[in-house]
Amino acid sequence: MRLTFKERAELLKLLDAECDDIMNAKGPGYTLEGFANDNFWVEGKELGIRPEQALALHMSKHSNSIKVYIKNDGKVVDPEPIEFRIKDHINYLRILWSILVEQGRIIDPRVNKDE
Repeated sequence: MRLTFKERAELLKLLDAECDDIMNAKGPGYTLEGFANDNFWVEGKELGIRPEQALALHMSKHSNSIKVYIKNDGKVVDPEPIEFRIKDHINYLRILWSILVEQGRIIDPRVNKDE
């Protein structure tokens, strides 16, 4: 089945909601101070690397498993289904974006929103 733009948009809305659910369920367990990206800042400081580098290390396992899945046409032994790996990877990219906002390297879209 090939998707129309409308069908893909509907699917992506569902995917966004599932990614939000995962992030909201997992996220609080990774912080001591209540800051959303705290674990990457703390780990980065402990290892002498930037928070986005700490994030990249965690994200790489999902990137690698997705590449292995694609390379082997889905014929892989993995305890986590590919859809979970994809959702986690999406969330790591979302977190990266938010870290770059925290650092001022991406303009915070909330700033001057009403002007």
